[in-house]
Amino acid sequence: AAALQQLRAELGPSAARAVEVTVLLPSGERGSLRLQMAPDEAMPVTLLYFLRQVSAGLWDGARFHRKAAHVLQASPGEAMRRFRAASAARGEARLGVPIQEYNPEWPHKKHTVGLAGR
Repeated sequence: AAALQQLRAELGPSAARAVEVTVLLPSGERGSLRLQMAPDEAMPVTLLYFLRQVSAGLWDGARFHRKAAHVLQASPGEAMRRFRAASAARGEARLGVPIQEYNPEWPHKKHTVGLAGR
């Protein structure tokens, strides 16, 4: 309940959060992806963690760097330093997701996005 309250205090209430991602394709063309978030109630800790990163510009210029059979992995790279500094300034001791949330109504399946916050 505390994470849900904090999420809504920082970002306002929302029935459907989304993040628009611009990607640079190997051909040089730009494309975009729209990432629809799970409802606030489903995974408030993870949403707050990820949306704080987006807000801080952490994912600006991020690169996809690994493609395995089951995952396409992206990393913020050097931008993580800025996020860690901002987190420390807020007095947050832990920089990863404090708990690994999972909601059976939002399972990991093809064409979904997950977050490894360890």
